[in-house]
Amino acid sequence: MIRKLSLLASTAMMLLSGTALSADTAEGGKVKLLAYLPISDRLLADPSGPALPRLFQRSFSTVHIASGPITQFPPSPCRVYAATWNNIVATIPPPQFAATGGDSDFEEAYAALSNVIALQAISLCNFDMVRDTSTSRIISIMPVP
Repeated sequence: MIRKLSLLASTAMMLLSGTALSADTAEGGKVKLLAYLPISDRLLADPSGPALPRLFQRSFSTVHIASGPITQFPPSPCRVYAATWNNIVATIPPPQFAATGGDSDFEEAYAALSNVIALQAISLCNFDMVRDTSTSRIISIMPVP
């Protein structure tokens, strides 16, 4: 249910931000974050299923979505990082500012999310991502605590 809601939310955000993709190139699903390369802003992630780990490109046009309700049990650092992620996402300005990357509030939130992603990579946290299969560009990303 949460996965369907996240895909619906990311699709709505893409429409609002003007991002257009054909259904043939969009792929969504849960991935396990293995590493984060901050210089190139790429995530090495392992998609669920038989696919091999691969690099995905994050950018200013990536829609960052707050995760669903976070429980405290069982304890996990991924839950703490997801709560931190949600607090940062709440400060991101509307999509029309985010797409340009020119707003200083957006840039600060983007940098803070980059730091959280680096910590999530250390803990091998899961994400729900919608990505363009032709370019490996991340369209939307949401932590799964």
